[in-house]
Amino acid sequence: MKTPPIVNVGPGVHRQELSSFEQLAEAVRQLHQTPALLPDGTRSFIYRGQFEKEDWKLEPKLDRYARKLGIAPTREYYRAQLERFKEATRGQLDLPLERGEEDEDEWWALGQHHGLATPLLDWTESPYVAAFFAFQEARTAATVKTHRRVVYALFRGLLVDSYVTGRFGFQQAPAKAVESKRTRSERIVAQQGLFTRTLELGQDIEAVARAVYVPEPHDSTCLIKLVFAEDVARNDVLLRLYSMNITNRILFPDLAGAAQHCNLALEIEGY
Repeated sequence: MKTPPIVNVGPGVHRQELSSFEQLAEAVRQLHQTPALLPDGTRSFIYRGQFEKEDWKLEPKLDRYARKLGIAPTREYYRAQLERFKEATRGQLDLPLERGEEDEDEWWALGQHHGLATPLLDWTESPYVAAFFAFQEARTAATVKTHRRVVYALFRGLLVDSYVTGRFGFQQAPAKAVESKRTRSERIVAQQGLFTRTLELGQDIEAVARAVYVPEPHDSTCLIKLVFAEDVARNDVLLRLYSMNITNRILFPDLAGAAQHCNLALEIEGY
């Protein structure tokens, strides 16, 4: 299979056009052959699938709301949202979450799981789970010419203090992984999920990747956009993922996931 070319689209960011689902596996194989290594000698990426306009930023929902409101995200803006959530959930939690500053990420992770606008962004360890989310939504007349299906691959070294400080001289990593220890749900486990949070308020992940870029010989490219061609058929991809046991029923192991799985069966013959 011919390997699609990788194009540099800016400091620290690459783009690769995929003309078939099969090319995703080849693209992932290439990623794991890059020279960038984590401190333990391994290569590791996390993935995110989106069906959005190409200029859609890799930013969390809470920052997106701020832009719509015409305001800059501030610590006060974040704090107000978190306090609203804490007050709204009073008496509803079985988990021993504290109200202290040290437990903030646990609260955000809990809220993210239930649809709260937070400063967290969803990722997965699996490129194929990411592909499912990129292809889950059907095209409409409004999106057929404006939206693309994209799997983003983010090098995990960007989230590791010892990697960023030792390799590039930064004081700390510009973003961090958030993996809740007390609010871990069946969905997160099934999706091999985790969250990221940028340390600079209002900064999206692509901006972070560009900020840490160092020219050769460091090879510090941290973000790769795997963009599917418009003629890659959604139904064919979802059927391939179905054969890999990646479906709504598996990724959302609850009644909502079962219902979504049945609805897709109405759309896709053989599902």
